Amino acid sequence: MLGKNIRKLRRDRDMSQEALAEALNVSRFAIQRWEAGDNTPRAETLERIAEYFGTTGKELLKED
Repeated sequence: MLGKNIRKLRRDRDMSQEALAEALNVSRFAIQRWEAGDNTPRAETLERIAEYFGTTGKELLKED
């Protein structure tokens, strides 16, 4: 669910994976893998993602 939530938040802001990667200081490949569900960010990175999107880590992990 995390990957889908990140993708939705990114797309809602009309952002590319590259733009989000730059904002979070990670690689585009990391964003791609998170969104595909192939990998998950570390706890501190999850918090940075949540802060960037104005939400919480708990909300990012929440299922629909």
